[in-house]
Amino acid sequence: MEPMLVSGEPRPSASGAIIEVFNPATSELLACVPDADTSDALDALAAADLARYSWARTPLSERVAIVHRFLAVVQVRELGSALLHH
Repeated sequence: MEPMLVSGEPRPSASGAIIEVFNPATSELLACVPDADTSDALDALAAADLARYSWARTPLSERVAIVHRFLAVVQVRELGSALLHH
């Protein structure tokens, strides 16, 4: 199962429930992901609220580098997803 991340820590949903994600073209099971509920969302919001202070103190050049690394990960995942659809 792919965990969700809250405060950078992998974790299941509070309820333990999962959602199965299927490829609509083949019905192949692609992943199982946590089925987050309201308490999970509130935990994530509280963690984000705390993190904003340290993020604000991070030098701009470092924040830019972090965002670029994140973008690279998203692009790799998009490519992988696109390959599944062909």
